Amino acid sequence: MTDQTDRYVPSFDSSPELHAKLNEALPLWSELTEVEPEATSWSNMHNLNISRTFEDLQKAQEWDNSGLTTAMILQHLLEWYPTTISFKLDQIIAGNHEKTVQHWKQLRELTNAPEVSEAIDRFIINVKRAARLSGIENFESHMEDHNLITGLRRSSIKAIQTLSSFQFTSGEKDEHFKDNLIISQNIYRFYSIHTFITELMKFKSKSVVILALISDQKKTSSYFAFGIKNRENIYILTDRHEYDHPHQQFMTRRSGRIFEDRVNSYFFPYDLIKKEEAEQKGLAIGKPDIIRIGDITELEKDEALWFVMMSDLIAKRFFVDDPKAQRAYTAAMVDIPQLTDPAEHKKLPMVIRDNAPQIKIGTIEEIADTDAITKSGQWEREPIKHNEWLLQRHLPDVIKENRSSKSSILFRH
Repeated sequence: MTDQTDRYVPSFDSSPELHAKLNEALPLWSELTEVEPEATSWSNMHNLNISRTFEDLQKAQEWDNSGLTTAMILQHLLEWYPTTISFKLDQIIAGNHEKTVQHWKQLRELTNAPEVSEAIDRFIINVKRAARLSGIENFESHMEDHNLITGLRRSSIKAIQTLSSFQFTSGEKDEHFKDNLIISQNIYRFYSIHTFITELMKFKSKSVVILALISDQKKTSSYFAFGIKNRENIYILTDRHEYDHPHQQFMTRRSGRIFEDRVNSYFFPYDLIKKEEAEQKGLAIGKPDIIRIGDITELEKDEALWFVMMSDLIAKRFFVDDPKAQRAYTAAMVDIPQLTDPAEHKKLPMVIRDNAPQIKIGTIEEIADTDAITKSGQWEREPIKHNEWLLQRHLPDVIKENRSSKSSILFRH
């Protein structure tokens, strides 16, 4: 897997001065709109929409402790709010509008303060620099669209906090990732997450971030995943839908709606599915396990800029901070014979060597001989949830580190 690449651009850091301004500004938003953040009933749709802005601000503070996203949303709201209200002439004559105008000006002064505007300017400069390094062209007009950039920032912050993250290997980390980290411009298609992980392990660079489409015969089950290699650690960050059991995707009547929700939740380039289908049309057999389906520079500008923002956040979470990803493995990691041969164990390219589930598969006779079945052939237990039998049967054989947490995830696709 060869690659066109760009290098890591350091992320934005917060400042006490910015947080001080935000602490002053946030209460003023409630005074300006005359809507309480804790309100649970609203007299009209306008107040309901205002209430939703409090949810956006609360999530921004929760997801982004730098304060940058909150500042950008506040600036956007100040542009939007005057277009949503009006005053009758008698209200203006009575001066009823003066309080609203005063609060708006106070809030604008705070959100345009140097501490806030300089922070946003630094962020935009970083995004522009990273976009140019990625080879993205003609994006400057999009960077001038404050509403678009705010939406992309909010979406990227939401993604880094809410997308599912999994760790497949563990080991030493790259202490010099700022010099080594490569952000792949190419976007690939794989037919299984296992193949993707294998390719990540083969990548020559110690640190790399790659975006891939994990394609399924059922289009609505396809998903995107950022593959992250931090020396001996392999992670994925994905919008893959979590079903209760592997076959639920074939049983649900809402698969199309679930897929549509995923497409609309973030800025993953799902249009590439159509391109991949067109290129592979007519190939009944012999489809390659891995193909390049796109380039960051070929994406829509909002998708390309979102990718740039995500790359920065991924670098911070998976290379600077503790990613706290859930441990996972694929079926191939269990079935391959090297797991039972100590001499071959170290040659495994992707298994969490110290944490691989060493599972002994029982026979039907062994299962039937357990106390779970009475002599009359009836089960002595209440109905259980999907996959509960897997935990009861295999959990004791999983290594000590995983035994208590019950946190390993099996990827079947």
